[in-house]
Amino acid sequence: MGRHSYAKMRVIAHPWDTGRVSIGAFCSIAWDATFMVGGNHCGDCVSTFPFRIKFQLPNADRDGAAASKGDIRVGNDVWIGSGALILSGVEIGDGAIIGANAVVGSDVRPYAVVVGNPAREIRRRFSDAQVAALEEIAWWDWPIEEILAHVDMLGARRVDEFIAKYKKAA
Repeated sequence: MGRHSYAKMRVIAHPWDTGRVSIGAFCSIAWDATFMVGGNHCGDCVSTFPFRIKFQLPNADRDGAAASKGDIRVGNDVWIGSGALILSGVEIGDGAIIGANAVVGSDVRPYAVVVGNPAREIRRRFSDAQVAALEEIAWWDWPIEEILAHVDMLGARRVDEFIAKYKKAA
């Protein structure tokens, strides 16, 4: 978990799961958010049951074994609402907002707001140009003393002013 991020989350992993969860800096993860790093059953097999795993049979990594679709990566400055479910193989971009109880099964663009089941993007927090500038500035990488010195700008609704002031310094 990245610096100054906080969470009241659950990570569901089985002994055979290979996926990992990485969380960037300054993330806010609400109560009861769940990260499912594996357990994806075979939907196109005759049976969805993980026989080889359950009965400790050879070759448990094939033939419909419950598996991970990959690591879960959460960028910086991401807010994940209460009860959200993040599935394996998902990457959540910097600055994204995941609504409460959303089920995220695919990647989320930087600074997107997603809600629902399945999660769908309802808007972007900022324009493409603003997002590119914020990613370039990457304030979350600044020393904490510098961040705290500029908290008035970080907590304000003046994104263009913030970009104009700090893009030159990036």
